[in-house]
Amino acid sequence: MLGTIWVALFLASHAYYAIRHLSRRYDPTHRGIPQPGHPGEDKCEIVQRRWRDSAASLERFYHVLILQRPATWNYTTQPFAPIVELRGRLLLIREDMLHQSQVRDLSPELAGILGEYNSLDWFFNDILDYYPHTFHFWQFVLGIGIWIPTLIKVTAWPLWHWRRRIMAYDRLAWMCGQGQQLYDRLAVLPASPRSFFAPQPLLQTRLGQLEALIRTEHHWMQEHHLVDESVEPLLLHHQAPSIPKPQREPPKQIPRPQW
Repeated sequence: MLGTIWVALFLASHAYYAIRHLSRRYDPTHRGIPQPGHPGEDKCEIVQRRWRDSAASLERFYHVLILQRPATWNYTTQPFAPIVELRGRLLLIREDMLHQSQVRDLSPELAGILGEYNSLDWFFNDILDYYPHTFHFWQFVLGIGIWIPTLIKVTAWPLWHWRRRIMAYDRLAWMCGQGQQLYDRLAVLPASPRSFFAPQPLLQTRLGQLEALIRTEHHWMQEHHLVDESVEPLLLHHQAPSIPKPQREPPKQIPRPQW
């Protein structure tokens, strides 16, 4: 009887997480109603131009890197969703970012997502998304093996893999010609403490890598007389907030006596 109860609990736990994962993966209402991109519309042309710009920027290297890109994508209307997101092999783009005024923020995100799309990271992320996002002690006590992948997902995966992959995606964004735009976006982010198992690298580490790549390319262009030696790369650095000087009150005017 105890064995039957344990098997039922084990199957029920896996069924719950499987239904939740499939619902998030395929339910169009999870992040708003996704809309397919139509060739010729303004939003679709913005994305297509980003793909063409990335391919043209990759041609400046001796060994051209050929990247696969999503043939189709959907728009999502959820305002708090990521700018771009891979749900399996489906690319979701937040619709409010598909305007010419938002291209500087959209372009580095699309360039970075190509790294996940052209590697097996999308596959591993899709598998890990099936498991819980937090470790539950009751699963360990009851012997339900679902806690083992969860423990790997929240500890080993961000520490030993995902942080390095984000750094690799930043390098790919620079190769796709979006290094300066990505640097500008990161440089204005507020400095905040990071937990030990956070999947993001340190902000200064990402900025340092991008600065080194941008300056190295700029020096190469100077050596080949493509850029004047007096021109420096337009890197955006943190500026200390200026403290406004206290304004002196205008002297009070003494009323003239009436004689």
